[in-house]
Amino acid sequence: MERRGGKWLKYRYIGLARICAGRGARTYLSEVCQKGVSVLDAAYRTGFERCLLLRSTTLKQSKYSAEFESLLRDYFDAYGFLSHPNFPAWWADHTDYRVAYAFNVFIPWCQGLIDLESADVLEIGCGTGSSTVALAAWCKSVTACDIHSASLAVARKRLFEDGFADKVEFLKTAPGFDELLGGAKKFDVVVLYAVLEHMLPYERAKLFDVIWSVLRPHGKVVIYETPNRLWPWDDHTTGLLLWSWLPPQWALRYGKWRKRFTHDTDLEHMYRQGYGVAYWELLKWLRGKKCEVHWKYIREPFIIRTLIRMVVHLCSTPRWGFTQYLNLVITKL
Repeated sequence: MERRGGKWLKYRYIGLARICAGRGARTYLSEVCQKGVSVLDAAYRTGFERCLLLRSTTLKQSKYSAEFESLLRDYFDAYGFLSHPNFPAWWADHTDYRVAYAFNVFIPWCQGLIDLESADVLEIGCGTGSSTVALAAWCKSVTACDIHSASLAVARKRLFEDGFADKVEFLKTAPGFDELLGGAKKFDVVVLYAVLEHMLPYERAKLFDVIWSVLRPHGKVVIYETPNRLWPWDDHTTGLLLWSWLPPQWALRYGKWRKRFTHDTDLEHMYRQGYGVAYWELLKWLRGKKCEVHWKYIREPFIIRTLIRMVVHLCSTPRWGFTQYLNLVITKL
């Protein structure tokens, strides 16, 4: 999968590209409303217009308020990332690129497989709300949860400034997600957007039992942008060749040797930074659960496509298990 969305932009949809091309948010809104998108009623047009209009990277003005930027700085400070060499790029991601990507790529990808407009959505691991605001623009309601208070503070402020605060309920959870169990509310869609790779092994194993308990019959589980451990090049955490093929202990040693991790980094911190998922792990978590796995085909370069076909044929494995990122929709039967 092209992480930056290159090939997905060939799909026909009305998106942020029109704004960047000078079409303007008002034109976008009128076209969307003519298509009967009920979520864009009068209560949300102001916030949605501002959210989209200021998303172009050519604009000099700040998208968000000084208070939002202060909360975002506190978020990075909580992780000790203010002095990290990648901090400027991460800051740009959280204030611009991630939300644009969610509107421009993630939502159109979902719409090909899911009816979002009538869906009650649970987003697990909402982070700073970059994908939450896009979900709120299209879905009936969103419950967004995270284990970090600093992330939720940024997400709340982002949704308030973008005009969707009354469509989203935020929930702080423990790593075991016990707060989701026993509740009366059920969901049509559960979204795991770039979150599985940051969970510890026991959290991953328990997660799908929790999801199954809150998911309605024929509900959907969306797994998006989860790095595939079978992909030879890790461009998520270390940028190292074959790093994700190694068992966790060896991956940690390799990362320290190549100076991707500090000497005091342990397995838990490595997982929190990101350690991908292989298809057999996902199948193990789904064992005993009646479901169907759906995915969208992305045309890879010829050599990669040929090699993947050979591996799939020789190993009798699912085709979706050999993509750079696991982008899947799992339907509960």
